[in-house]
Amino acid sequence: MPLRLSSALLVVAVATAAALAGAFPAGAPAHADTLVAACTNSTADATTIRSQIAASAVGDTVLIRGRCLVNQTIVLSGGRTYAGEGVPADTQTSGATLVQAPGTSMPALLASDSWDLDATWGGERITVRNLALEGNGNAATSGLLIRSWATTVRDMQIKGFGRDAIQLSNPGKNGTALGSTLVGGRIVDNFLENSGRSAVWVEEPSANKITDWQLMDNIVATTGDDAFHLADAAGWMVERNHLYGIGKNAIWANRTFATSINDNYVEDFGRAATDATTYYGIWASLAGDSGTVISDNRIFNSGITSATPGYVFLAVTGNYGNGTASVQGNLLRGPASTVSTNLTGLSYTKGTGTAVSVMSGTNVVDRMSSGKAKVAPDVTALTGY
Repeated sequence: MPLRLSSALLVVAVATAAALAGAFPAGAPAHADTLVAACTNSTADATTIRSQIAASAVGDTVLIRGRCLVNQTIVLSGGRTYAGEGVPADTQTSGATLVQAPGTSMPALLASDSWDLDATWGGERITVRNLALEGNGNAATSGLLIRSWATTVRDMQIKGFGRDAIQLSNPGKNGTALGSTLVGGRIVDNFLENSGRSAVWVEEPSANKITDWQLMDNIVATTGDDAFHLADAAGWMVERNHLYGIGKNAIWANRTFATSINDNYVEDFGRAATDATTYYGIWASLAGDSGTVISDNRIFNSGITSATPGYVFLAVTGNYGNGTASVQGNLLRGPASTVSTNLTGLSYTKGTGTAVSVMSGTNVVDRMSSGKAKVAPDVTALTGY
């Protein structure tokens, strides 16, 4: 007997077919594409990569292969993934490596489209992963310049840039400020090496635009300035990073607000020692109406070479309003042989805030020539429950 559909079932079948046809209109791909940019270690490589980006659509992956000689900034369109096939152990000989051409200067090797357009809006989310970026030391150039929200940067090796390995920027190319926020990004599992200024620098002249990022599980080796310079650290999670060879401050976190700075390993800081200033292992200023947690960090400094600067291993100060912090379970230890007579373990001050309250306990502080803890008289010590 032939199979017959009832009129009701026939209506449902036709409607379903029509819905599926609408979901995949004629000419639209049913899945994202991967476009391959094959480099030849020549000055044509930047054009090759840019051509593949121009040919891509939202959701696509631009896969970069070989050693790429880059002589101009490559602009990353939003809504895409930019990837290599694994970070090489030796960026000179193998793998997906983008190299800044000798003698060239540019703002960044890779940059978000929103920055290039000097727009008032942040770019659509992008993912950049499994690439090696290598700078030529030019002081004006960063490796990766991000101005896109909810962006992920992971499994990267970025080294030798005269400015920053990674820069997050509120201003666009010509200085236009963001009118929207740039939140919810992740910078994880990267090796950031030999940065002229910082490994991660947040360029934020205003406030509350570049917030709520995760900065986790990165290794930072050698910076001229701060390892992490966070001009607006509100909502940031800075955790499980390993920092060494740091020229100035290891973690500089301004305007913390519901921020966590936990379980980081700071081998040293203030290695530049070029002026009579004070360098910090962790420095955090507190924004009012919320609280910040700083816990379980290991901060050492065996590389002190000058008696001139001051070294504070962990400092909390007020930024505005009534700031609150919990500082617990940190291990702070100075060098075995004291070079500087100005070593301080913990420092708590009111700064420019209205009030500062700190719960400080279970911290181990050792080998501090200038005092284990300095608490300003206008700082309130909290008692736990």
